[in-house]
Amino acid sequence: MKLKYEMLVCTRCGQVVPQGNYCVECGKRLVDTLDESENIAVGICVNCGSLTPDKEYCSKCGYNKNYTQLF
Repeated sequence: MKLKYEMLVCTRCGQVVPQGNYCVECGKRLVDTLDESENIAVGICVNCGSLTPDKEYCSKCGYNKNYTQLF
C-alpha cells in the first residue's frame, strides 16, 4: 500500500523524509516542513500500531523498526 505524505528535510541527517513526529532515517524529532508531496510505501509499527512509512524508524513514535532484534 502507498500513501501520499508531505515531505520534510531532517535537520540532523539532511535527508528528505515523510512528515511525522520523527525522522524515518535517523529517528530524530522533526520540526521543518517542505511544500511537496510524495507517494511512499507504508507499514504498521509494532510499537504504537500507527500506519507509518516503511522505513527504519516509525514517523509517529520514533521506534527503531529493526524487527530482526525482536526474534
